[in-house]
Amino acid sequence: MHRTLRWIKRCINAHKRPTEQNLFGIVQGGLDPQLRDTCVKGMVALDLPGYAIGGLAGGEEKDSFWRVVAQCTAGLPEDKPRYVMGVGFPLDIVVCSALGADMYDCVYPTRTARFGTALVPEGVLKLKHASMAADFRPLDETCSCMVCKRYTRSYLHSLVTKEAMGSQLVSYHNVAYMMKLSRDLHHSILEGRFPEFVQGFLRKQFPQGDVPEWVCNAMEVAGIDISMCCAPLK
Repeated sequence: MHRTLRWIKRCINAHKRPTEQNLFGIVQGGLDPQLRDTCVKGMVALDLPGYAIGGLAGGEEKDSFWRVVAQCTAGLPEDKPRYVMGVGFPLDIVVCSALGADMYDCVYPTRTARFGTALVPEGVLKLKHASMAADFRPLDETCSCMVCKRYTRSYLHSLVTKEAMGSQLVSYHNVAYMMKLSRDLHHSILEGRFPEFVQGFLRKQFPQGDVPEWVCNAMEVAGIDISMCCAPLK
């Protein structure tokens, strides 16, 4: 963490194209609240164009993960981009957005596609599963991407178990899914209905009301009531 603070000052001095490139300071400190707080204050004092939250999404407990994100976003300026590095699971993105984060990056949509897994509003579809062989629906009936318009789950099942083209098509769909999720999330914020967006997202992901405890804890801190999502759909 201390090295990160030293390096950012050296980066600022070496940055020769400030009007063409934005230099983000990366908040480090692991899972230690005191180290994170020190790093946040050090970065904010430098008045950078944006800030990243690093050192997460590496296998730590989810309850620790969201608490670090919440701590960092609370200390970073609201008028500067706040970027959580390495986050790509749809659920994580929705939770981090509720906690005040703005930007993310991850290979998850394409990496999981290579294993024959498609992203859908209800979670994931395991296309290598034998049940997909006789399923002639699109991956996602609400998706307008080229893959969902042209191919069935059955056809993609036959591809992902035998040909590289299968992972390419599923990658295309997964990226389209993430883009739509991001657009819908963005629009819900602009239109003042983000809590309703979160509630709808969780209802689809957890129809039995089994929302993970860490998500419930994070939403409570974010001030979003998800109590109606914590009971099975009738």
